[in-house]
Amino acid sequence: MNMFSPKTPADNKRRFLFRMLDIYLTDYIDYDDVFRFLKMILGPAVPDHRLIEVSQVVLSRKDLKYPGKVCYEDFCKFVSLQEAHLRLTVAIQFPRGNENR
Repeated sequence: MNMFSPKTPADNKRRFLFRMLDIYLTDYIDYDDVFRFLKMILGPAVPDHRLIEVSQVVLSRKDLKYPGKVCYEDFCKFVSLQEAHLRLTVAIQFPRGNENR
């Protein structure tokens, strides 16, 4: 099933998003993952020192199960099923063929 299909379950979409952010496949999103993701998205528009600050803020939350890391359980608290479905759904409707032909 296509991950961006409206028919794909939201929990599959959320798991996919976590795996995309977990660059090194460690089952955690850590400082380097956050920094690299932000750098990839924002590029040169935001200086590295600002990206470092944002990364540190994200990973210094007191409610993380493991300090400095976001595990999938924490990720699920931050990203709802509805949010995952909304952000990872692309509905494309193709025009139907001319029926008079």
